[in-house]
Amino acid sequence: MPFHPGIKNKQTASACSHSLSHGTGLLWVAPTPRLFGINSTRDGAALSPEQRLSFGRAWPDWLDTVPVSRHSADMRKSLISFAALGLFLLPGVSQAALPVGAKAPTFATKGAKAGKEVSFDLRKALARGPVVLYFYPKAFTQGCTLEAHAFAEATDEFASYGATVIGMSADDLPTLKKFSTEECRDKFTVGIASPKITKEYDVGLDHPKAAPGMTARVSYVIGQDGKIVMVHSDLDYREHVSKTLAAVRKLAK
Repeated sequence: MPFHPGIKNKQTASACSHSLSHGTGLLWVAPTPRLFGINSTRDGAALSPEQRLSFGRAWPDWLDTVPVSRHSADMRKSLISFAALGLFLLPGVSQAALPVGAKAPTFATKGAKAGKEVSFDLRKALARGPVVLYFYPKAFTQGCTLEAHAFAEATDEFASYGATVIGMSADDLPTLKKFSTEECRDKFTVGIASPKITKEYDVGLDHPKAAPGMTARVSYVIGQDGKIVMVHSDLDYREHVSKTLAAVRKLAK
């Protein structure tokens, strides 16, 4: 297969050729110059705002779960090239979620806030106000880091409407302690999504590349009556904050 201008090495081209020839249903789209290159962060790679807009839905969420700092520079370039070319549009990803109006399953879990271990009880949180419960695949990955930043920036506004924000993933407690400080900026709790919680909220990420127990990107707004008033299920992180905030505002009227 001839090299596409966006493919920088034989390793990437070989993988492209293999995927396309084995009927995986991958879609080829043209890249844009802005898509190449990244800005490094402490534990992964964060795209500039322009690059995020360029990637849009073409950036695969499972690729977000690869900590870039653990790979060589060549592998990093290969992964970015794949995403830039739109070769992973996630045709095999299955996401489900509980419907609006359903009773939110109550749960209690351990988590972290500001680097310290905390406990979270949904029933107790609802006694204080509505709850924004958002599930994300994995801490310190592209989309999840950017989503955490966005929720951190909006936490005070959520609080002004009496709402509590909690993020949930299958990450272990040491990871969440670090994530709660470095990316959630001490603003809100991130909790452990146990297999039972993941199943009850129907948020398991069903994709061959997903690690066992990984959750999809799903956000719920739960009213004080315990019922789900808004659900947004989308691997693209960008609208989760705006949609949940709009639902919280509506509840406050």
